[in-house]
Amino acid sequence: MPEFEIIDAHVHTYPTREMGLRTKGDVGDGNDLGGTMEELSEAMGEGAISRSVVLCLHPYADMREALLRRLPGGLSGHQQAQAEAEVEETLQGRQARRNEWTCESAGRHQGVIPFVAVDPSMPAEAICREIEERVRNDGAKGLKLHASLNRFYPYDPRLNPAYDLAQERGLPIVFHGGNFTEGTAQYSRPKEFKDVARRFPKLTFVLAHLGQDSFDETREIAVLYPQVHFDCSAIISSVGKPGGIGSDEIVSLIREIGVERVQFGSDYPFFHPAWAAAALLSLPLTADEKRLICADNARRTLRLD
Repeated sequence: MPEFEIIDAHVHTYPTREMGLRTKGDVGDGNDLGGTMEELSEAMGEGAISRSVVLCLHPYADMREALLRRLPGGLSGHQQAQAEAEVEETLQGRQARRNEWTCESAGRHQGVIPFVAVDPSMPAEAICREIEERVRNDGAKGLKLHASLNRFYPYDPRLNPAYDLAQERGLPIVFHGGNFTEGTAQYSRPKEFKDVARRFPKLTFVLAHLGQDSFDETREIAVLYPQVHFDCSAIISSVGKPGGIGSDEIVSLIREIGVERVQFGSDYPFFHPAWAAAALLSLPLTADEKRLICADNARRTLRLD
């Protein structure tokens, strides 16, 4: 057991084990976790992890495409527009329910902290209302935005209301960073976050996965924008594995970025939190560096105290 606290700043959860396993597919470290809150609690105990930040992950774009494909053919222009408006209303309702479930289920498990999601296709007033309601009534502590999953660029001006509100209220945002599935990686490359960092200098945001597979861009944005932070989720679990990053390489990258700007994350259930924590603790870092990455940075950046 480590001599200091461990906070897992990057996990995802699912209402059922079957849903989590279907979403995981064959991605991850080969664990048998299905992403339920109950399994998360057990994994936290196994890894001596005191708190976990659950990031709402909602495939808004895929759901839109599925609903639009179901619309009948031969609709008039007016009917098509009305049907598409109903699809958008349905999607907003689903997003709200997923956020509500994330907050409610987190509230029933000790040490689990919810972050909620919005989508740029939502009207500005709906974005702000959703954030305000979840923070005020449901205990949400920040936002999760996954540009690659939902196929938008982080500098999309439709997200300005979310950024303005988060900056005003001191709400941190965790973004997926770096590679994802084929054909969508471009949305989340670290270089695509420069405009957000420039236009919202007081916005605290975290690029996940150390900007996976775009480490030169990660170094560049770290130099240019000191308010940008990073987590090592998923990447930490590849250390020493075939095709993964080497231990000396990741230590060098973390120190170049700044140890005080990197926080631990597992990307549960794709990766086992206890195994990911063990991988971090095995790195040739000093005890003080491990203490920062394991908990101190997340506590400060995500305002968890």
